[in-house]
Amino acid sequence: VNSSVSWSSSYSLTLEATGNIEVNAPITASFAGTITRPLLNLYYGQASANGIGARSIFLSPVTLPAGLTLTEKLGSSGAKISYQVIKTVAALQAISTNSTSLAGNYALGASLNLSGEAFTPIGSSASPFRGRFEGLGNRISNLTINAPSTDYLGLFGYTEGSQIRNLGLVNAQITGANNIGGLVGYSGSGSSILNSFASGAVSGQNNIGGLVGHNRGLAGYNLGSIMNSYSSSSVNGQNNDVG
Repeated sequence: VNSSVSWSSSYSLTLEATGNIEVNAPITASFAGTITRPLLNLYYGQASANGIGARSIFLSPVTLPAGLTLTEKLGSSGAKISYQVIKTVAALQAISTNSTSLAGNYALGASLNLSGEAFTPIGSSASPFRGRFEGLGNRISNLTINAPSTDYLGLFGYTEGSQIRNLGLVNAQITGANNIGGLVGYSGSGSSILNSFASGAVSGQNNIGGLVGHNRGLAGYNLGSIMNSYSSSSVNGQNNDVG
Protein backbone atom coordinates (compact mmCIF):
# COMPACT_ATOMS: atom_id res chain seq x y z
CA VAL A 1 0.00 0.00 0.00
CA ASN A 2 1.84 3.07 -1.27
CA SER A 3 -1.00 5.62 -1.20
CA SER A 4 -3.23 6.59 1.70
CA VAL A 5 -6.61 4.86 2.01
CA SER A 6 -9.56 6.09 4.08
CA TRP A 7 -13.26 5.32 4.35
CA SER A 8 -16.12 6.11 6.74
CA SER A 9 -18.65 3.43 5.75
CA SER A 10 -19.18 -0.05 7.19
CA TYR A 11 -17.54 -1.70 4.18
CA SER A 12 -14.49 -3.88 4.73
CA LEU A 13 -11.09 -3.50 3.12
CA THR A 14 -9.27 -6.76 2.38
CA LEU A 15 -5.56 -6.76 1.57
CA GLU A 16 -4.41 -10.06 0.10
CA ALA A 17 -0.85 -10.92 -0.89
CA THR A 18 1.02 -14.00 -2.03
CA GLY A 19 3.89 -12.92 0.24
CA ASN A 20 4.22 -9.96 2.60
CA ILE A 21 1.73 -7.15 3.09
CA GLU A 22 3.64 -3.85 3.33
CA VAL A 23 1.80 -0.70 4.37
CA ASN A 24 3.80 2.40 3.42
CA ALA A 25 0.98 4.96 3.63
CA PRO A 26 -1.74 5.59 6.25
CA ILE A 27 -4.92 3.53 6.31
CA THR A 28 -7.88 5.06 8.16
CA ALA A 29 -11.31 3.58 8.84
CA SER A 30 -13.62 5.98 10.67
CA PHE A 31 -17.01 4.27 10.69
CA ALA A 32 -18.92 5.41 13.79
CA GLY A 33 -21.95 3.14 13.68
CA THR A 34 -22.59 -0.35 15.02
CA ILE A 35 -19.82 -2.65 13.82
CA THR A 36 -21.02 -6.04 12.60
CA ARG A 37 -17.92 -7.25 10.77
CA PRO A 38 -14.18 -6.55 10.57
CA LEU A 39 -13.30 -3.35 8.72
CA LEU A 40 -9.80 -4.54 7.76
CA ASN A 41 -8.75 -8.04 6.70
CA LEU A 42 -5.08 -8.90 6.21
CA TYR A 43 -4.46 -12.10 4.24
CA TYR A 44 -0.76 -12.67 3.54
CA GLY A 45 1.42 -15.59 2.52
CA GLN A 46 -1.42 -16.82 0.31
CA ALA A 47 0.94 -18.47 -2.19
CA SER A 48 1.25 -21.48 0.11
CA ALA A 49 -0.96 -23.32 2.53
CA ASN A 50 0.97 -22.33 5.65
CA GLY A 51 2.46 -19.01 4.45
CA ILE A 52 5.75 -19.63 6.27
CA GLY A 53 8.05 -16.61 6.10
CA ALA A 54 5.36 -14.10 5.14
CA ARG A 55 4.53 -11.18 7.40
CA SER A 56 2.64 -7.90 7.61
CA ILE A 57 4.85 -4.83 7.84
CA PHE A 58 3.52 -1.38 8.78
CA LEU A 59 5.77 1.59 8.02
CA SER A 60 2.75 3.91 8.27
CA PRO A 61 -0.03 3.75 10.86
CA VAL A 62 -3.44 2.15 10.57
CA THR A 63 -6.38 3.77 12.40
CA LEU A 64 -9.39 1.58 13.17
CA PRO A 65 -12.47 1.88 15.40
CA ALA A 66 -12.39 -0.05 18.67
CA GLY A 67 -13.86 -3.53 18.72
CA LEU A 68 -13.41 -6.68 16.66
CA THR A 69 -12.51 -4.69 13.57
CA LEU A 70 -9.38 -6.53 12.37
CA THR A 71 -8.74 -10.07 11.12
CA GLU A 72 -5.68 -11.72 9.64
CA LYS A 73 -4.90 -14.99 7.91
CA LEU A 74 -1.44 -16.42 7.29
CA GLY A 75 -1.38 -18.91 4.41
CA SER A 76 -4.20 -20.02 2.13
CA SER A 77 -5.22 -22.72 4.62
CA GLY A 78 -4.56 -20.65 7.73
CA ALA A 79 -7.21 -19.89 10.31
CA LYS A 80 -8.64 -16.39 10.48
CA ILE A 81 -7.56 -14.64 13.67
CA SER A 82 -9.73 -11.86 15.09
CA TYR A 83 -8.16 -8.96 16.98
CA GLN A 84 -9.72 -6.74 19.62
CA VAL A 85 -8.78 -3.23 18.55
CA ILE A 86 -8.01 -0.91 21.46
CA LYS A 87 -7.73 2.88 21.37
CA THR A 88 -7.55 4.06 24.99
CA VAL A 89 -5.10 3.79 27.88
CA ALA A 90 -7.80 2.11 29.95
CA ALA A 91 -8.29 -0.60 27.32
CA LEU A 92 -4.52 -1.11 27.11
CA GLN A 93 -4.27 -1.52 30.87
CA ALA A 94 -7.27 -3.86 30.92
CA ILE A 95 -5.27 -6.49 29.05
CA SER A 96 -3.84 -7.39 32.47
CA THR A 97 -7.28 -8.06 34.00
CA ASN A 98 -6.96 -11.87 34.21
CA SER A 99 -5.38 -14.94 32.57
CA THR A 100 -8.00 -14.95 29.80
CA SER A 101 -7.40 -11.33 28.81
CA LEU A 102 -3.62 -11.91 28.99
CA ALA A 103 -3.98 -14.59 26.31
CA GLY A 104 -6.06 -12.46 23.92
CA ASN A 105 -5.31 -10.97 20.51
CA TYR A 106 -5.08 -7.18 20.46
CA ALA A 107 -4.35 -4.46 17.92
CA LEU A 108 -3.59 -0.81 18.58
CA GLY A 109 -6.10 1.24 16.61
CA ALA A 110 -4.42 4.61 17.23
CA SER A 111 -1.29 5.98 18.89
CA LEU A 112 -1.50 6.54 22.66
CA ASN A 113 0.16 9.04 25.00
CA LEU A 114 0.80 7.66 28.50
CA SER A 115 2.09 10.94 29.93
CA GLY A 116 0.89 11.31 33.53
CA GLU A 117 -0.52 7.75 33.63
CA ALA A 118 0.31 5.38 36.51
CA PHE A 119 0.75 2.44 34.17
CA THR A 120 1.25 -1.13 35.39
CA PRO A 121 3.26 -3.37 33.01
CA ILE A 122 1.22 -5.90 31.03
CA GLY A 123 1.98 -9.38 32.33
CA SER A 124 3.91 -10.53 35.40
CA SER A 125 5.99 -13.57 36.37
CA ALA A 126 2.87 -15.04 37.98
CA SER A 127 0.60 -14.16 35.04
CA PRO A 128 2.57 -13.63 31.79
CA PHE A 129 1.20 -12.09 28.63
CA ARG A 130 0.67 -15.01 26.23
CA GLY A 131 -1.33 -13.31 23.49
CA ARG A 132 -0.71 -11.33 20.32
CA PHE A 133 -0.24 -7.58 20.19
CA GLU A 134 -0.31 -5.98 16.74
CA GLY A 135 0.73 -2.33 16.80
CA LEU A 136 -0.38 -1.59 13.21
CA GLY A 137 2.44 0.93 12.90
CA ASN A 138 1.13 3.03 15.80
CA ARG A 139 3.15 4.34 18.74
CA ILE A 140 2.87 4.46 22.51
CA SER A 141 4.67 7.46 23.96
CA ASN A 142 5.83 8.78 27.32
CA LEU A 143 5.58 5.61 29.41
CA THR A 144 7.13 6.32 32.81
CA ILE A 145 7.78 3.68 35.49
CA ASN A 146 9.95 4.51 38.50
CA ALA A 147 10.20 1.45 40.78
CA PRO A 148 13.89 0.87 41.61
CA SER A 149 13.26 -2.24 43.75
CA THR A 150 10.82 -3.96 41.35
CA ASP A 151 11.65 -6.67 38.76
CA TYR A 152 10.10 -7.32 35.32
CA LEU A 153 9.31 -3.83 34.12
CA GLY A 154 8.53 -2.53 30.64
CA LEU A 155 5.41 -1.83 28.64
CA PHE A 156 5.08 -5.62 28.87
CA GLY A 157 6.50 -6.88 32.12
CA TYR A 158 6.68 -10.63 31.40
CA THR A 159 5.76 -12.59 28.26
CA GLU A 160 5.66 -16.27 27.32
CA GLY A 161 4.75 -17.55 23.85
CA SER A 162 3.59 -14.08 22.84
CA GLN A 163 3.86 -12.08 19.62
CA ILE A 164 4.47 -8.32 19.61
CA ARG A 165 4.66 -6.70 16.17
CA ASN A 166 4.77 -3.36 14.37
CA LEU A 167 4.84 -1.29 17.56
CA GLY A 168 6.81 1.82 18.44
CA LEU A 169 7.54 2.86 22.02
CA VAL A 170 8.67 6.48 22.19
CA ASN A 171 10.40 8.26 25.09
CA ALA A 172 9.92 5.51 27.67
CA GLN A 173 11.54 6.30 31.03
CA ILE A 174 11.85 3.12 33.08
CA THR A 175 13.77 2.46 36.29
CA GLY A 176 13.65 -0.90 38.06
CA ALA A 177 15.74 -3.70 39.54
CA ASN A 178 16.17 -6.85 37.39
CA ASN A 179 14.81 -7.80 33.94
CA ILE A 180 14.00 -4.27 32.84
CA GLY A 181 13.37 -3.26 29.23
CA GLY A 182 11.61 -0.52 27.33
CA LEU A 183 9.20 -2.74 25.42
CA VAL A 184 9.47 -5.99 27.41
CA GLY A 185 11.09 -6.70 30.75
CA TYR A 186 11.31 -10.49 30.41
CA SER A 187 10.67 -12.11 27.02
CA GLY A 188 10.17 -15.78 27.90
CA SER A 189 10.28 -18.97 25.88
CA GLY A 190 8.44 -18.86 22.56
CA SER A 191 7.95 -15.09 22.60
CA SER A 192 8.73 -13.01 19.52
CA ILE A 193 9.13 -9.32 18.71
CA LEU A 194 8.95 -8.16 15.08
CA ASN A 195 9.22 -4.79 13.36
CA SER A 196 9.23 -2.82 16.61
CA PHE A 197 11.37 -0.17 18.28
CA ALA A 198 11.87 1.67 21.56
CA SER A 199 13.44 4.98 22.55
CA GLY A 200 14.00 6.69 25.89
CA ALA A 201 16.02 5.61 28.94
CA VAL A 202 16.12 2.32 30.87
CA SER A 203 18.05 1.65 34.07
CA GLY A 204 18.34 -1.12 36.65
CA GLN A 205 20.68 -3.78 38.01
CA ASN A 206 20.75 -7.08 36.06
CA ASN A 207 19.34 -7.98 32.61
CA ILE A 208 18.71 -4.44 31.37
CA GLY A 209 17.97 -3.63 27.72
CA GLY A 210 16.67 -0.73 25.69
CA LEU A 211 14.16 -2.93 23.88
CA VAL A 212 14.02 -6.04 26.12
CA GLY A 213 15.63 -6.78 29.46
CA HIS A 214 15.83 -10.56 29.05
CA ASN A 215 17.13 -10.91 25.43
CA ARG A 216 20.73 -10.51 24.14
CA GLY A 217 21.95 -7.85 21.70
CA LEU A 218 19.06 -5.42 21.90
CA ALA A 219 18.52 -6.96 25.29
CA GLY A 220 20.27 -8.10 28.42
CA TYR A 221 19.61 -11.85 28.02
CA ASN A 222 17.84 -14.03 25.45
CA LEU A 223 15.08 -16.67 25.42
CA GLY A 224 12.65 -15.29 22.84
CA SER A 225 13.31 -13.98 19.32
CA ILE A 226 13.72 -10.45 17.98
CA MET A 227 13.51 -9.62 14.27
CA ASN A 228 13.81 -6.32 12.39
CA SER A 229 13.59 -4.32 15.63
CA TYR A 230 15.82 -1.81 17.35
CA SER A 231 16.30 0.48 20.33
CA SER A 232 17.81 3.95 20.52
CA SER A 233 17.33 4.12 24.30
CA SER A 234 20.08 4.95 26.73
CA VAL A 235 20.71 1.97 29.03
CA ASN A 236 22.25 1.94 32.50
CA GLY A 237 22.80 -1.34 34.35
CA GLN A 238 24.78 -1.82 37.53
CA ASN A 239 25.73 -5.50 37.24
CA ASN A 240 25.23 -8.25 34.60
CA ASP A 241 23.78 -8.54 31.07
CA VAL A 242 23.28 -4.98 29.99
CA GLY A 243 22.55 -4.32 26.31
